[in-house]
Amino acid sequence: MEKINQQVTVEIDGIKVKPEIVSPHFQQYPFPGGHQYELTSSPYCETGYFSLEEGDLEYLEKVIVSRFYTYLSIWMGKYVRDNDINLDRIKLGYFLNNIGHISVRGDRVSIKGICSEVIR
Repeated sequence: MEKINQQVTVEIDGIKVKPEIVSPHFQQYPFPGGHQYELTSSPYCETGYFSLEEGDLEYLEKVIVSRFYTYLSIWMGKYVRDNDINLDRIKLGYFLNNIGHISVRGDRVSIKGICSEVIR
């Protein structure tokens, strides 16, 4: 597989966190919810499964959200692989529960939504 030089940032409630402590886990009604996230990546990586045109998407249909969660899982997996991150040593902190807004500008994608802290 080709290595992708991604610059990924994740903010939870406006505070930057390591991308590897978040994981996509869709919930139509996030529980416990209560947190806002923004995940940004450059370059935006298209897959054969999903691609976006430049612009903003809000009020996404369920099928688009479902397809994008599959894309997000693949994309995050590539990030972990390309950065040699050992997930056995990472304490998962948040689940990205839904997508409220997607913005594509040039080679940059930004995803915003509600997330939940992992309950242990």
